Parts: sequence; structure tokens; C-alpha cells
Amino acid sequence: MRTETVTTKITGKGDTPERALSDVFRQVPQSVRAEVSGTCFRIQPIDVKIGAAVEFRKREKFLGFLFPRTRIQFALTAQVVVEVSYIDLDSVDFLLTAESLSLTQHLLQLR
Repeated sequence: MRTETVTTKITGKGDTPERALSDVFRQVPQSVRAEVSGTCFRIQPIDVKIGAAVEFRKREKFLGFLFPRTRIQFALTAQVVVEVSYIDLDSVDFLLTAESLSLTQHLLQLR
């Protein structure tokens, strides 16, 4: 088992600031697995720094003049520091065992 500290930069979007932050944390495991060469079994966030927070506002109307509304979307860019515990399966030596069946044994196992 190995433990490593990984820093990733992730952008998340949502219709509220909470959903944008939730989108950032949803992407953390996928981003960490891409950087670590092994099978991750524990990913623990240590620190989160918000780099950029943007609010997009868009005014739209149905048929150009009916039912005006304002759509709001939030985007967060965060730098997440994560402690990852993983097992490097490339360093594990597997024992190879092979089994060979005769033709009659093979036919008897078919159902």
C-alpha cells in the first residue's frame, strides 16, 4: 500500500454555487485515478482553494418578447489537494496456474 498527495485543478458548473462545488467534488475521484498509476481505495481531500468563481447571467424571452426570464449559471475552478492510498498492482507477482481438460472432460462440463 502506498500513500501519495496529489493536487488537481477542476472546474465545476451548476445552477447554484452549491451545485457547482458539488460538481467539483464529483470529478475528484476520476481526476485522481488519471494521475495515480494503481488501484485507489481511499481518496481523502485535505485542502480546497477556489481559484475562480464566475456567475453567468443570460436574459431570454419566448418568441422574442413573451415570458422574459433570467438564467443564472455558476462556474468554479478549484485546486483540490487529496491524499490517495493505493495499491500498485504492477509490482505484484502473480502465480500462473494452468489447467488443461481432455475432450471428454470438456464435453461433460458443457451444459
